[in-house]
Amino acid sequence: MHDIGKISIDNSILTKPGKLTEEEWLEMKKHPGIGYRIAMTSPELRPIAEYILSHHER
Repeated sequence: MHDIGKISIDNSILTKPGKLTEEEWLEMKKHPGIGYRIAMTSPELRPIAEYILSHHER
């Protein structure tokens, strides 16, 4: 569930065999926020929305 936001990332970025460009990385970094917004629309997923949002933070 933590990567649910990747549903909005272009498949060419997700399946790219080499390194991502800076622009592609900026697009990829949006997926936690998108996943959070998706989770907040579902009563079943709302309890884990914060985990989805912060799963890449260190």
